[in-house]
Amino acid sequence: MLIFLLIATNVLGRVYSDSIADQFLDKVIYGPLEKEIKAMNLDPASLPDFGIPFTYEFGFIPISGRVDFTNGIFNGLSRIRRLAQCDGPSFDLDDIKIECGLNFFGMDIVYDGKATIEQLIPIPFQVTGYVNETHTHSVISGVPTSLKGNLRLFEITKFGDINLRLSNLGLFQSAYNAVEERFRERVREELVTIIMTMFPIAFKQAIMQVRLPGLG
Repeated sequence: MLIFLLIATNVLGRVYSDSIADQFLDKVIYGPLEKEIKAMNLDPASLPDFGIPFTYEFGFIPISGRVDFTNGIFNGLSRIRRLAQCDGPSFDLDDIKIECGLNFFGMDIVYDGKATIEQLIPIPFQVTGYVNETHTHSVISGVPTSLKGNLRLFEITKFGDINLRLSNLGLFQSAYNAVEERFRERVREELVTIIMTMFPIAFKQAIMQVRLPGLG
């Protein structure tokens, strides 16, 4: 009987611990975080213009040109949900810690494009990119004398593939094909920069607006 009670106490303790950590993160995500993201103009967010030169062969004929991308917009940074259960809170004398995952599940980008081959008239088009689920890991901590937590660690654990779709370029499709992978990589770099440099600022501000469980 004693063994059963000890096991039950341990299980219930973990369930309760998980639930209050999950509740804390959910309050952050579905409350102040979205407001902070919008206030920082991160959803939607502007993306920089850039151009990519290219060369390829059409039969035995070398072809060169350039594809320019302008008016880039990044949408969906505020489409976030908790990734599984949080770990914690764990306590010691001067620290409380929660580890949580975030799932970014609705990010997309749109760019206006212009393809130029040799001396031909440039052809305008539009490209849209849909980003598959992206996961991050974060550590939130605080001290028992405070009512607020702080973001100690934030890292990307999985960046989703970027699926691209574009308007019909006809004969100019080869120009886009020549730069597609470099375009995808450039977009990925821009999104990673936003997620790793700007998003944590909004996340920190949101965390400080929700009482960390076990403090105070």
